[in-house]
Amino acid sequence: MILQELYALARRKTLLEDTAFEERPLQFVVRIDADGNYVSLESLLDERGKARKVLAPKLPVRARGVVSAFLVDNSQYALRVAKEGKQSNADEPAAAFDSLVGEALAATQDAGLLAVSAFLGNRDRWMARLRADAPAKAGKKGQPGTQYEWTGDEIVGFGLAGDTERVDERPTVQAWWRSRRAAVAAGGGVLERCLVTGQLAPRSTEAHSKVKGVPNGISTGTSLVSCNAKAFETHGRDDTDPISVEGAEAYVRALNWLLEGVGEGPSRRRFR
Repeated sequence: MILQELYALARRKTLLEDTAFEERPLQFVVRIDADGNYVSLESLLDERGKARKVLAPKLPVRARGVVSAFLVDNSQYALRVAKEGKQSNADEPAAAFDSLVGEALAATQDAGLLAVSAFLGNRDRWMARLRADAPAKAGKKGQPGTQYEWTGDEIVGFGLAGDTERVDERPTVQAWWRSRRAAVAAGGGVLERCLVTGQLAPRSTEAHSKVKGVPNGISTGTSLVSCNAKAFETHGRDDTDPISVEGAEAYVRALNWLLEGVGEGPSRRRFR
């Protein structure tokens, strides 16, 4: 079975060491002080405007509805930036982002999370500064640059001023996120035989991650299997076959590794 072979590949290539985190592009780090006051905006864009890849909390699959990532998310969630000029589009995502940060703060009392929570309570106050501090867009030859306009799609993280690590990299914060991910994955469900790993484990309660780099696929990632309508349910079941969190992570990470670019151009893949 191909999923079992992908699981074996993921284990050989040590792709499953920490499934609560993944490499993601990050464009900006909002630096704040211990009281949550804005200090500066750190850009991680290179000279071509490409974001730096960092290890960050795993991004949830947003198949339906509003689902926030933890501490590193787009500016619609993290900064309440309106998309298409409609502020109402950002209110619910921002509330979801705040709720997850609040949950972590209540459990850990981490100083970094306390600062982020304080910033989020007054985020609108700082938007003028954030706009002014964002790198200007380069103008045409001989023309001045233009002020950066936030779109809601920028990926943003948070860090305390003077720290080399982001808040999501703090050990206490990372330990909480791993614990929460494990608890959500277990979900109190019964143990079933995972079709991928062959082990007894609760089935994954989350949508499986998307495969990146699929030729002619969606730029944000392509779902290998999508079951989001009654027509796709089997024998009265409202979910997919029994696949554990480890099994789901394994086949996606293995496929992403195979499709990952190892040079310039689409032909420079490990497998094609």
